[in-house]
Amino acid sequence: IWNKSLEQIEEKPLIPRNRIWASELGNSFVDRWLKMKGIPISNPINARSKRKFEAGNLMEWIVELVLRRAGILIDSQTWVKYQYKDLLPVTGKLDFYAGGLPDWSQAEKEIEALGLPEFFNKATHQIIAHLKSYGKELEKIIIEVKSCSSFMYERYEKYGLESSKNHVMQT
Repeated sequence: IWNKSLEQIEEKPLIPRNRIWASELGNSFVDRWLKMKGIPISNPINARSKRKFEAGNLMEWIVELVLRRAGILIDSQTWVKYQYKDLLPVTGKLDFYAGGLPDWSQAEKEIEALGLPEFFNKATHQIIAHLKSYGKELEKIIIEVKSCSSFMYERYEKYGLESSKNHVMQT
């Protein structure tokens, strides 16, 4: 039932456009051009890939939950646009805008109350400890959450890469 529900994600309608989505940067030019013209792709995303995308969305949701409970989430999913003169604009949604003055003890209580699985709980407490080291008030920054398949993670590790080219370009 869970898998079937993840496979039934509604596709966004394909509409011709004159802008580039930030998530398309670093990908195939021809694929981007076809999407921008509103031409349907010949090999649609399969069910397995849809489930992987949803796993990434779950990770993003957990990060949002932690930022919100820590009292440092300012905004999320805000539309942004950048355009060089005489070129197409690049648009997208930033994942999170966060920073400010957190209440660390309240954050730890709030996160403990979530009842996260142990590996998330451990990571969350380590994140709090790391953020505490910056001092009292955190700089306001944009946070992009990126995930990848285990296949890609192993590739990055093997070749000493930190992230994918298109993730860096999108960020």
